[in-house]
Amino acid sequence: MKTSEYETLKENMRHRGYVLSRKLMKGLWSLIRSVLIIGICFVIIYPLLSKISVSFMEEIDFYDASVKYIPRHFTWNNYVEAFQGIKFPETFRNTIFLSLVTSIFHMASCTFVAYGFARFQFKWKKVLLALVVISIVIPPQVTMVSNYINFKYFDIFGIYKLITGNQGINLLNSFAPFFILGITASGIKNGLYIFLMIQYFRGMPKALDEAAYIDGASFFQVFRYIMLPGAIPMMATVFLFSFVWQYNDVYYATILFTELQVFSTSIQGLARTTLWDVTSSIGSESNMAYQALIRSAATVMVIAPLIVLYTFTQKLFVESVSRSGLKL
Repeated sequence: MKTSEYETLKENMRHRGYVLSRKLMKGLWSLIRSVLIIGICFVIIYPLLSKISVSFMEEIDFYDASVKYIPRHFTWNNYVEAFQGIKFPETFRNTIFLSLVTSIFHMASCTFVAYGFARFQFKWKKVLLALVVISIVIPPQVTMVSNYINFKYFDIFGIYKLITGNQGINLLNSFAPFFILGITASGIKNGLYIFLMIQYFRGMPKALDEAAYIDGASFFQVFRYIMLPGAIPMMATVFLFSFVWQYNDVYYATILFTELQVFSTSIQGLARTTLWDVTSSIGSESNMAYQALIRSAATVMVIAPLIVLYTFTQKLFVESVSRSGLKL
């Protein structure tokens, strides 16, 4: 009897030790995960917080080593100078219009192309799909020169030259090149958008198509009334991606715009071209510290619309990405 009780007690102690070790491991993993997430968030957010802090400083704070994050001499003058330097109302209007219209074209054209790849069989389908995937990894610098020449002397099949005898239509310094690239599904990151939409359409049951065809629906009716409503979350994701990438574009805007003002920024960080124009337009007598303050203020002004956009679309964005991730 005592032996049986001893074995039971020993087994209970072993079980408690196992449960305790599992809890310790779980708690340790939660701690490591939390530290890792906090560290990643800090790496991402710190540059923005630093720019916000510097943008409210005066020159004396910039040179003061004891001033780290909170300005000792708070000022709005940097934002006033940046607002005037980049001609914010005009630049903001041009950038929003370009990003909004171009994103709509990207979303519509990529959805049509992806539906064709996902639902129909045709010759050279695999080859064309491979080219779409390859276009994802091709940097925009590769096509900069060809795009510049194409839109400087724009001519479809030589028709314009045949009629007028001129080289072509100069579309530079207009929104037309971006709209043409968007309509033809060959714009910024369109290969990625097509791939995302293909994966989404492939995840939808083909029985829906077959049932609609049996009822006499056409291809367009199936797409319009069956496939399109279910693809709205993914289309919203494509729209948001396209809007942000177009808003932050620096490569195409640099070669296609020489007079029109937009926020020519890079996705990695500072809008070097636009922000340098800010400091140079204020005056060459400005010292480096003052230029840094103006650049910081202009940076915050440029990215503020994107922060507002993400704040209002975060739920939709996360939902659409999570739903599409089940099919990728």
